Amino acid sequence: MRITLLLLGTALVLAVALLARHPSARERVALDEQGFTHAVLERLQTRVPDGRFTLRERDGHPTIEMRAADGTSGTWFLGNAYQQYNGDPAQLDAIVAHQLKSWSETRAAMSAAAPARAAAAAHVLPVIKTRDWLDATTAQLTSMGTPDKSADSVPLHRDLAGDLVLVFAEDDAGSMRYVGRGSLDALRLRDPAALEQRALDNLAARLSELRITGKDGRYRLELDNFYEASMVLLAARWRERLTLDGDPVIALAARNTVLVCGSHDHAAIESLRRYAADVSRQAAYGLSAQLYTLREGRLAEYRP
Repeated sequence: MRITLLLLGTALVLAVALLARHPSARERVALDEQGFTHAVLERLQTRVPDGRFTLRERDGHPTIEMRAADGTSGTWFLGNAYQQYNGDPAQLDAIVAHQLKSWSETRAAMSAAAPARAAAAAHVLPVIKTRDWLDATTAQLTSMGTPDKSADSVPLHRDLAGDLVLVFAEDDAGSMRYVGRGSLDALRLRDPAALEQRALDNLAARLSELRITGKDGRYRLELDNFYEASMVLLAARWRERLTLDGDPVIALAARNTVLVCGSHDHAAIESLRRYAADVSRQAAYGLSAQLYTLREGRLAEYRP
């Protein structure tokens, strides 16, 4: 009996020691809201050492005010992030990384309101994003400036299909900025319709670079790892290069991951469905787990 207790005691000590040496094991046990908040704050300070992060409380819930070295600022309301963390405590680092990426994109969007050269319209391109991305970006911009300035900087957009929206980026060799209402005059574009047409024209100029790989009715679009998804907007220009059994069924899993098969190829459709679900969740620039098709030349949700 004494030997058994001694062995159990030794095992417990070893387990505690191993737990202490491996923080990832501890993080699998969910922290309370206060512990989560301080863990997030610590990671932000480590990953952005030249940033300033201040813990506040609003409406009884913690928030973090963020200020970058270039002076841009934002507010992170942690309520939704904490709910996500409770669902999977091992995702703590991924949650912080996602927020930092969103903040970086928001700061880029803010700069779109700055004066631009008239020639910049030649660099405007269409970008497919998710509704969640647009909502997060709009919330960040609202927290970063006056209502008028925020409204001018929010990316101009329109709904596409399912959970996807279309926005526009001024993408030159040095930087990428999302186009807001405040940029139209500088771009010499009269309204959002003119902006979309110019963006599509600019993208069409790159059709000769589009590669389509695959066989047996299953294809992949390849361009530059940035605008593959956008090429779906010009499907009428490349559709004849594919041999499909039925109407096109399209997976827009990430900005650089676009797969196409025919609506009569049920095995391929199920493969695309699983692939889109995995990639949209795991990719750095994931898009949609849904499948899409073309109706009268426009993107639409695929419904078998």
